[in-house]
Amino acid sequence: MGAGEEGSLRVLVAAATIVFLLDLAVAAAMVGGAGDVFYHPRSGAAGLVVFAAMAVIAAAILRIGCRALSLTGGILIGAGVGNFTSAILWRGVPDYLVVGETVFNVADAAAVVGGCAMILVALWLLGQRLRAS
Repeated sequence: MGAGEEGSLRVLVAAATIVFLLDLAVAAAMVGGAGDVFYHPRSGAAGLVVFAAMAVIAAAILRIGCRALSLTGGILIGAGVGNFTSAILWRGVPDYLVVGETVFNVADAAAVVGGCAMILVALWLLGQRLRAS
């Protein structure tokens, strides 16, 4: 593994870990009585599909070796693993943030932000490659 790949791995793991821990800490506080919580059940099969998808995304990101992609992908991966873990811990993903008719959690918000940012970084990388060729 080259120096760039090692740096990308550290960035990805750090971002994923921060999002994962933040999501679980807030969920635990909310489930513990700090507010209203709605639970969305998830099947074990759905959880395994998400977990497998996160592994494939991580492998693809690390193959590219871009720290910006590792950061944004790490946010997305931390969110996916957070929701997977929540589904196991609470037999359903606790959602406690309400905006209008929408109910979600920290992991859901991180997945949207990380996923959108990851797409933007990927498009930027593609543009760089097209300009170079």
